[in-house]
Amino acid sequence: MAEHTLANFDISFLARTTSANATAIRARAEDLDTLQARLLGRADDLDADFNDTATQFTDLLAWNIRDQSAEELQLWRNAGTSIVYASSMIEMWAQHVESFKEERSAQMTEWWEFLRAKRGEVPDKYQGQTITAVYPEREGLGLLGDANKCRSIYEEVASKAEDLEGRERTNYQKFEDHADEIAEKLRQGPTKENVQALIDAGVNSWAFYNIDPNHYTMLVDGRELTEENAEEWAEELGAYWSGGKPLDDRYHELMLMMSMITANATQAQQGGTGYREEEMDFLRAFYERLEEENPNGNGVLGLPAEMEGDHLTAEEREHALGVLGDGILALSDNRLGGGYYDLPASVREAAEGPALQSPNSTDLYMIHEWADDAGALADLLRHTNPDLEGGYGFSSTLTLSMGLYAGGSEGNFDVWLSQEDAGTLLDNSTRNNDANHAIITGDFVHPNFKDENGDFIPSTPHESAEEMLDHALTSLFTFDWDDGGESVRGLTDWIAEDAAAPEDRIPPDESSEVRSELTPEEQRSAEALAALVERMEDEEFRESMFSTGHEVTGDDDVTWRNVAAGHLNPEVADSWSDIFVSYMDVFANTEGLGETNDETDYGTRWDDEQNRLYLSPDGRRHFVELIMGDAEAAQSTYSEVVLHGAETMGGFSLGDGNRDHSGANSYGSLLGLVDVALENESARRAIDNTEAVNHANKIRNGVVDTIGGLAGDRNASGVVVEVAKFLAKEALEISDNPPSGNTIETAGDWMPAEDMQHLAISALAANDPEVMDALAGLHPGVVMGDGEDRYIPLDPYEWEINEESLDSVRANLYDYVDERPWVDGEGSTKSAVDNFLGTLGMAWGKW
Repeated sequence: MAEHTLANFDISFLARTTSANATAIRARAEDLDTLQARLLGRADDLDADFNDTATQFTDLLAWNIRDQSAEELQLWRNAGTSIVYASSMIEMWAQHVESFKEERSAQMTEWWEFLRAKRGEVPDKYQGQTITAVYPEREGLGLLGDANKCRSIYEEVASKAEDLEGRERTNYQKFEDHADEIAEKLRQGPTKENVQALIDAGVNSWAFYNIDPNHYTMLVDGRELTEENAEEWAEELGAYWSGGKPLDDRYHELMLMMSMITANATQAQQGGTGYREEEMDFLRAFYERLEEENPNGNGVLGLPAEMEGDHLTAEEREHALGVLGDGILALSDNRLGGGYYDLPASVREAAEGPALQSPNSTDLYMIHEWADDAGALADLLRHTNPDLEGGYGFSSTLTLSMGLYAGGSEGNFDVWLSQEDAGTLLDNSTRNNDANHAIITGDFVHPNFKDENGDFIPSTPHESAEEMLDHALTSLFTFDWDDGGESVRGLTDWIAEDAAAPEDRIPPDESSEVRSELTPEEQRSAEALAALVERMEDEEFRESMFSTGHEVTGDDDVTWRNVAAGHLNPEVADSWSDIFVSYMDVFANTEGLGETNDETDYGTRWDDEQNRLYLSPDGRRHFVELIMGDAEAAQSTYSEVVLHGAETMGGFSLGDGNRDHSGANSYGSLLGLVDVALENESARRAIDNTEAVNHANKIRNGVVDTIGGLAGDRNASGVVVEVAKFLAKEALEISDNPPSGNTIETAGDWMPAEDMQHLAISALAANDPEVMDALAGLHPGVVMGDGEDRYIPLDPYEWEINEESLDSVRANLYDYVDERPWVDGEGSTKSAVDNFLGTLGMAWGKW
């Protein structure tokens, strides 16, 4: 059936582009790198030694120039500096070009997707026409009627175009400014300020120091990292930051050195180098002196206010705050030799807030005082290196404090601490995955709440440490974040990122339940997932997650009341969806499902003896139910399940290796799990909305649009892609009008066995030309293509069978193949199909 032409609008948007090409630009940088290698007499790759570690300049040279005069050596250094500077600036330009084009591409994609959706929303009466500023005219004063709907849609399109045009102008102006900036800095050459900008941008860390340490830093030598120098530096920099002294070369030398110290901390955390004791002692003395200087009467936290004014540009202030923030993170890290109690008292008090004051304390720390302090701490941490982590104690404290604040009676972000500031603090605190693990598992108890025996000190709102952590976690997940939960997803993102590969979770010996030992990071991830699922099994915690007390109004103007956390904060649902995908084999496990007399404990836990993660059926269902609250996360999850099913069915139809029904078992289990979770989430909405069915259908039907791209990302075979598309279209179409009002019809109630029959027909025909000939003789219209390219589409609606009954054609084709040997040569096609469907259905039914 021919599709009708969609409506158009007399509104257009086209973002400006550039002919600049990042790949071509980097080719010029590579030419300079080659010249640098020739200058140094080394043909091998310099990058690892040259840019990432501290190395003596003469050690970089293959030529023997150690005996040359200081003047001659400086000529070598000047030449090397000029080359690496030009190469670095070219790399920065390439990054600017990439950023510009990525933003432009995002804008155009956003426009076309929005436009496509709005064209589809135009009433049928006006499809195929152009909606303009004056046509069709609005009818009356109301919103009802096709013409009025067109007017509303047109206004939305105009508003979107206006918004994108503004963003396009900003992006293009930023691009032009960057071009001018790079040109000017190339003219200026490798000044200290320009080198600092490169280091801050992550383009270069050690190259300039390695070439010319006397020019680009002063105190890298550990013998110079003394307490006396740290105190002098703190006083000097304090004078610059307060405006008491104008910025000069000395300032940039000091700031360059501080950047080197914190860059060293980042490298040490990432395992590249050790962190010298002298460096940590230097930081400790530096911040102690800043605290004693007591700017604005607020210790280190007074520095952001000191920097306000016209004595520093916005960029200079951000850079100074970034260096200070990096130092705080490094100083707090016990892995580097620091720790929580090495931090200045003002920083610790702001991190703790009133919520984490010791119950035995008699000090008054008012909410408005803390809000000012926490805002200043956010200023210090807003521009930190995203690859630098705070220590375990500092990170755990910040996360716990923000959770208790978000859930407190005074937790009004509009009155006290802003959401932006809270998000900054959480962005920094959730970088440390040991801290995230401790918060999720309940291992963290703040020192202020421990007595001399290490026991928890009860307080008025929290009688136990577990109660305090439950309160903080639910508050973080169920707060109505303006960014949709982006601020808190770092608390769980790492669980998916650090997960072991599925093959590493399989016992190497079938006769043993013991799995191979995981890496510490992989085990930490598994333990955190077990703790998260276990929390979802707790009725009080679960009720908080599924009944946030907040409302959400969708694009269709339907208001959902008392929504679940996944609906309220889509970023949380998306993060949990990533976890589900990373642990899909564990979620698919059918052990312990349904009624069983098995005495094995299938309760949620990490089993140290077996190196195995167990997730209970109820815990899995509740976990996935939260994901179903957000349409995009739910579609992504459903798409992954369908792709898994396509891989299973595709492999089964190709007959690769021994016949194995474990794939059908896991696919059936996953379909049942996701289906019942979606049904429960939709039914929850049905309590006070009749739109619940539409939510379920939106998710299922959305899979059709995403499955192709997902399969492409996985480099799936052609068979798998076709099966996936077929399953997405066929197995996820649910009636928009189920028999009983708000009842959600599940896929398991209606999935036809014909799906597998279609696959059997197509697979056997593809494997045997005689079968293809025979089926073409029965019904010529089902075979597409010519010669060796003939195939039978999996989707029967692509068959050209005119007025013939689809059911009868399918029956005729399957009747021909069902007694023939299956593609693996083991038994008949009918037995293979029946066994596969039986295994799948049995696992499905257990949910």
